[in-house]
Amino acid sequence: MLAASRLALRVLLVLVTLGALAYAGGRIPAELDADPIVSLSERMVNGLDFDPALLTRFEPFLAAAERNEACGPARRAVAIIRTYQTQQAAAAEDGRRAAENGQAALRDIRRKLACAPQDGLSWFTLFLLESSLSRRARANLPFLRFSYEVAPNEGQLMRTRSNVATALLPVVGPDLQAQIRNEFVLVARDDPRTAAAILLGSGEALRGRLLPLIAPVKLESRAEIAGLLAAEGSEITIPGVPAQTGAPR
Repeated sequence: MLAASRLALRVLLVLVTLGALAYAGGRIPAELDADPIVSLSERMVNGLDFDPALLTRFEPFLAAAERNEACGPARRAVAIIRTYQTQQAAAAEDGRRAAENGQAALRDIRRKLACAPQDGLSWFTLFLLESSLSRRARANLPFLRFSYEVAPNEGQLMRTRSNVATALLPVVGPDLQAQIRNEFVLVARDDPRTAAAILLGSGEALRGRLLPLIAPVKLESRAEIAGLLAAEGSEITIPGVPAQTGAPR
């Protein structure tokens, strides 16, 4: 059975990814579009830097969107920002603030899904938040399944989702296992850096499940994964690529 600590670590890592890792000293450009909340959330999802002080300055706009915005793009934007705030509070061990922001994010996501049930990122974020707040990931697997059904091949979501979903391989049913395996293969093919990070963060038993999956992946991607692992001092061997050099056989 998957260790609770490993799943919690994966969930926190992906919450950080969705929240985009506010780099110290980063600044958001002055050229915001017509909706600064949407601009900020897009920078978060795409991993771009921003000034954390904007979260305080934008709070009145976030609160107004939560009151008035039922179905527009600001609804998902606020949910993403609240998710980031939840992760920050959890990292600071501020349980009360994390719970408050988490519940606000859940309300925002559920309202967004009521209007746009095809939004795969919102289904996945709902799975993350519900699992993090309840510490019962298995009970929330239907939300993860919905995210695959409505967005099976969505670039950024695939990379983020695979980081969490691969850790769930030992505890999910055959249908979800197949989706998780297929997604990891696509990530390994198109984003070797994310695939390498997943392998580094996985225990030996899970790596034993993942490594055979990438044997058919194009040689260039496998070699790049091997090189990234070697640069981290890892001795993980990628099928068809010598681990010592990262060069193809």
